[in-house]
Amino acid sequence: MKQLKGTEPVQTLDLSKKGFVGPVSGIVIATLIEFNTTLTELGLHQCRLGREGGEAVAEALKVNTALTKLDISNNGVDSEGGKAMEEMLKVNTTLTDLNLNYNGIGAMAVAEMLKLNTALKKLDLRYNPMGPLLTTREGFELLM
Repeated sequence: MKQLKGTEPVQTLDLSKKGFVGPVSGIVIATLIEFNTTLTELGLHQCRLGREGGEAVAEALKVNTALTKLDISNNGVDSEGGKAMEEMLKVNTTLTDLNLNYNGIGAMAVAEMLKLNTALKKLDLRYNPMGPLLTTREGFELLM
């Protein structure tokens, strides 16, 4: 908890498959990282955060200015959670690598993400229910 809050500073933290599971865990994690100024990479793969946890993390990243890499793959973040990610990317200018694979995020939210945020350099959307999506932004990697 101290590492998430930033009172015991670390740059990289991987909570994947470490017992932090469910929407409540997502809300707690989001609350702790909101003002963390040292954590730059956070792994939350397969924590079963669901829509609520995904939305909470997205809200925290509207304020967080340190995190550059987030893996929130395989968490059951659905299209509503995708909309929260879209809203976050309207204001977050530090996140450069976002892994959203194995969720339920649709193409409409993703298209908006790409229009609104130029800081993002890598977006992993593999295994999400979406059709073709094209981007020609230089220096951007889209995995589908």
